[in-house]
Formats: sequence, C-alpha cells, structure tokens
Amino acid sequence: MVSIQSDSPDRTLAIGKHIGQLLETGSVVALSGTLGAGKTWLAKGIAYGLGVPDYEYVNSPAYDLIHEYRGRLSVFHMDLYRLSSLSLDDELMVQDVFSQSGVCLIEWPERLASYPALQPAHQLHLQIDLVNDDDLGRVMTLEAHGSQLYDSIIHSLINVFT
Repeated sequence: MVSIQSDSPDRTLAIGKHIGQLLETGSVVALSGTLGAGKTWLAKGIAYGLGVPDYEYVNSPAYDLIHEYRGRLSVFHMDLYRLSSLSLDDELMVQDVFSQSGVCLIEWPERLASYPALQPAHQLHLQIDLVNDDDLGRVMTLEAHGSQLYDSIIHSLINVFT
C-alpha cells in the first residue's frame, strides 16, 4: 500500500486525471471513504483523464446508481451508497457493467462485500481519508489487486505526486 497526499480539490482532480490517462479497457477503480472525502471529485478527475470532455457534468450517481460517460474509453461510474442490499436487478446491472468494454469506477465498493460473485478480481483500490478534519487535506491510500497495470499506475503516481 502507498499513500499520496492532497491539499486541495485541484490536486485531487489532477491525481484523478493522471490515473485516468493510464487506465485501460476492463479497469476497475474502487473508491472508498467517508461522505465528503472526495470520492466523486477523484472520479471526476479520472473521467477527465479518460477523455470525457470537461463540459460534461461528472457527478455522483447516488440516486441513479450508475452514470455512463464517453471518452477515449467508456466510463461507468457507480455509486452504491444508497444500497444496503442489492436486488436481483441490481446484481444483474453490476454484472452487466463489469462485462462492458470500458472502465468502471465504484464509489462505496464495500457495499459489494456480501456478494462474492460481484467482487472484481482485478482492481485499483483507493481509500480517501480526511487529514485532521481539515476541509482540504486528504490522504489517498492505494492498493493494487490482480494486475500489473495497477502497480504501474501506483508507481507513476509516486513519481509525479510525491
């Protein structure tokens, strides 16, 4: 595990853009953290790094469950916060998203913990935590699971942002 600091929304957005520029088809990025930690802001940066136009309003799909954006790759942005459990329709939708050609961003991935069949084997996991209850300071802890691509992304982030 590696940690990177962010002291502003602009830096968080830049970290996200850098990640997005390096992702490939089939990538899964899991974003964990408390409410207001910056998951959606980081997801926005990742989407922009994937070529989603900056005039596109990238926001939390908390009420819709999923938003899809078009860039150099399709971006499927899921927010599972409002789900305490998944209906069969929800499970099928998640499976369908994972089978699509593109990149999947998952906010609140811990909501999938009770569904082993829905756990992606390969993912880049980012835990975002507030620094000393500071309004702007964040620590992002990154962990690669199952793919050399994610290790490469972490090394690139270390070189650029530390």
